Amino acid sequence: MSFDECAMAYISAHRAGWRNIKHASQWINTLGTYCSPVFGASDSACRCRTGDEGCGV
Repeated sequence: MSFDECAMAYISAHRAGWRNIKHASQWINTLGTYCSPVFGASDSACRCRTGDEGCGV
């Protein structure tokens, strides 16, 4: 799973708990601007954080 896929899975899993629907857009835009260019296609970003094959969502 790539970082981008992991990030979208995280957002999808937590979106319902956010008080404002704009928060999902803010997460997507921030990750797209700052993280995706560096880690986007990398499949190691999620494993480094959780120590397993998934992103720990």
